[in-house]
Amino acid sequence: MTESKYAKNKEDERIVGEFLDKYFYPIIEKKYMNKINNIERNYDVSKQNKGVDVILESKGGSLINIDEKTATDYFNENIPTFVLEISFLKDNVLKEGWLFGNKYSDTDTYLFCWGWKEDANKDLSVENIKHIEAYSIRKSKLQKLLDDKYDLNKYNYKKKAELAIDEINELSNDEKVFLKGNKGPRWNISRQLDEEPINLVTPKHLLKQVTKTIFNINKHEVKIKEL
Repeated sequence: MTESKYAKNKEDERIVGEFLDKYFYPIIEKKYMNKINNIERNYDVSKQNKGVDVILESKGGSLINIDEKTATDYFNENIPTFVLEISFLKDNVLKEGWLFGNKYSDTDTYLFCWGWKEDANKDLSVENIKHIEAYSIRKSKLQKLLDDKYDLNKYNYKKKAELAIDEINELSNDEKVFLKGNKGPRWNISRQLDEEPINLVTPKHLLKQVTKTIFNINKHEVKIKEL
């Protein structure tokens, strides 16, 4: 990933996190005060690198490590998918992505976010975020879904990513390579980025099958839908 693109994505993620800290987590703490003792943002870089953005402490004392993931490049586009990082290239070597990689094993729950801005023509800022839709998904359940439905798991994901790269390289630009059959999650290589991440573009309706709660967040309220 180019340095400028990486820096922009990190800054956008920081802005979304600040929005959630102000308009989401305090509401959730109050709503579930009989279950939640505390919610804190993690500022320990070593933990952040292991996939921990926020730590939720339950009343029983157990900790839930939350990894916030936001489609920052697609604000206001209402996309029906979310990108799951499977692998990426570094020095022409295939490395582990955040979904299956051991490096990110501290993550318990993902918060997948789609966003809308007040003014689509202005830069992203806390004040310019109008609405965030967030799916709360247990990492273990998402991995199980992909294993059960598509035979993709932590033991074979690198090999399947390698095969997908070969298949994509042989096809024309408008052809798609799906994980299975001709629908559902499809492989994508972000060639415009230096590290060329190999991702699964995954339909929201599939993610919804393992979503525990959907949150619709704006500056005035948080709507909660338990699934």
